[in-house]
Amino acid sequence: MVSAGLATLASCNYNLERAVLGKNVMKILCIGHGAVIHIVEIDPVVISASIHAMGFPSGSVMTSSGVRAVSKPDLMNEVLWKGIHERLFLYESDAENFILNTTNLYDIVFIDAYDGEDIFPRKLWDPHSPFLNALGNQVHPEHGTVCGQPSCRFRYHE
Repeated sequence: MVSAGLATLASCNYNLERAVLGKNVMKILCIGHGAVIHIVEIDPVVISASIHAMGFPSGSVMTSSGVRAVSKPDLMNEVLWKGIHERLFLYESDAENFILNTTNLYDIVFIDAYDGEDIFPRKLWDPHSPFLNALGNQVHPEHGTVCGQPSCRFRYHE
């Protein structure tokens, strides 16, 4: 669905590169929210900023033991996120550790991860990495899709 939407935008001369680089704001509407979404973020500062500056529901943050950090959302989060926050899970974790330790099977995986120097971590694209080997087992065998950041340029040297 996302790929078809992006391909359609590109075929209509929408400048996807400017959107990816943050020079155009892309507005996205999702009608229906039946998905269960797992988010993995390694940086606790990003998680805190998401909650405090962008309104991400604090009740969706998970502890390292896999339970919600806040057992019951506050009234504002309950009103704003009713029905959504129950299917949204934010894990503070390294992506590789998360994938190596999960038993979830995903229909679609979006990868948009950079280290502190805006470099896409090698372990997330190296074809011999434990991450990619495990990820291959965590996407649905018939229709599973992995989407990487469109602006990434991958090079692999033997």
